[in-house]
Amino acid sequence: MLAPPPSPHLSVEPEPREAAAQPRVSAHTGPDRAQLFRNRLRKNLRRLQPWIKQQGIEAYRLYNSDIPEVRLIVERYGDYLALWEYSRAADRDLRRDTSERSAEHEAFLHDVVQALAQECRVPPERIVVKRRERQRGRAQYQKLAETQREIIVHEGGHRFRVNLQDYLDTGLFLDHRGTRALVGSLSAGRRVLNLFGYTGSFTVYAAAGGARQTLTIDLSNTYLDWTERNLRENGLDLSRHRLLRADVLAWLREPPSTTTDVERDGFDLIVLDPPTFSNSKRMRDTLDIVRDHPWLLSQVLQRLRAGGQLLFSCNHRRFALRQDELPEADSLHIRDLSAETLPPDFHDPRTRCCYLISRR
Repeated sequence: MLAPPPSPHLSVEPEPREAAAQPRVSAHTGPDRAQLFRNRLRKNLRRLQPWIKQQGIEAYRLYNSDIPEVRLIVERYGDYLALWEYSRAADRDLRRDTSERSAEHEAFLHDVVQALAQECRVPPERIVVKRRERQRGRAQYQKLAETQREIIVHEGGHRFRVNLQDYLDTGLFLDHRGTRALVGSLSAGRRVLNLFGYTGSFTVYAAAGGARQTLTIDLSNTYLDWTERNLRENGLDLSRHRLLRADVLAWLREPPSTTTDVERDGFDLIVLDPPTFSNSKRMRDTLDIVRDHPWLLSQVLQRLRAGGQLLFSCNHRRFALRQDELPEADSLHIRDLSAETLPPDFHDPRTRCCYLISRR
């Protein structure tokens, strides 16, 4: 595991999940910023500990760029901590000597890691440090490492494999803790479709919740293999839970398959948690969720059976649902679950939006 100095791998995401608002350039020195961070970390721990203990939660967010001068995200996964650092304008100030900026930055990260180790009682060698930089093009999708080290975390009675080093994200989006539980409660006896399935956490909840069948679609073999490991980790019957490698946008354009009953007849519950933007070279089209969501939702609704439900989530911080552009908008019942499903460890209401859509 990584400890200071930070990983040399730079992050690769143009619109980071739960990214904080753009910071102002700060004159705070490294020690000042580190102390600001420690003080807020203590405050967050006092606020969250009763809830964490009551719920028995092993994976949760501890710090979410709460202070503009300290652009960090910290999450706990069992006995490990993951720390993401965001690039600041002050760190790129060319008017300052490069060696001075570098020394100050390393000292700041050292103090932050020490604060985390002491306040959270986690050895520094179990603190993984990553850095996010805004990059363009396909550089944003590069892999960070090849350790293939996974740990198990428990959530809602289920087991999930997470990888804290090899990718920018860990394999489990913690803001969806409540929406995963909702999917589990809605899945009994139903046919469930999980689009942009990632590592299959929604599929695990659906399968464990008694889904008759599930279909998980993702373009990445890596994530489909990860989904299979998560299903096996929970002792679920893979014969009823199909994994399909496909470009979701292309798949939606095709007529429903006649090879399987579930694809031909439609689904009772669909989970749609797309990326905010994607231009993967393996996809036929570019996806911009702000621009394209009316089309995307209209295509997905065609796969929904009468009386079915669509859970749609988006983590673009300025997303606004254009309901009037949806087909048969008057016949849809749309319930905004954004605030209701946001857990206590995510205090920013702009973290993501979430809607439960059904036909009247």
